[in-house]
Amino acid sequence: MLILVITSFNSSCKTPQNNKPNNYVAHLFTYFTGNNGTEESIRYAISKDGYNYYALNNNEPIISSKKISSTGGVRDSHILRGHDGKTFYMVVTDMVSANGWSSK
Repeated sequence: MLILVITSFNSSCKTPQNNKPNNYVAHLFTYFTGNNGTEESIRYAISKDGYNYYALNNNEPIISSKKISSTGGVRDSHILRGHDGKTFYMVVTDMVSANGWSSK
């Protein structure tokens, strides 16, 4: 199973405080590729048009799950823009699917 979450960064976006266009010009796509081993890791792809994406880092993990999780796997990544329009947060599920919902 492949779960994909997309966050857009484009020049038509407006920041909450001043309603002026920002300087973002691309879409960042965060994803994982499968349900075992290093497949449950954070990967990124980028697009200028929102349709054609190019994997970064040769489609290898950008962030090692072992460094940021207690289970050894992360999935379901999502990027959120903070209210200030400048700060970004990433939320991921800390689990190894092979261990099921009791992943600890």
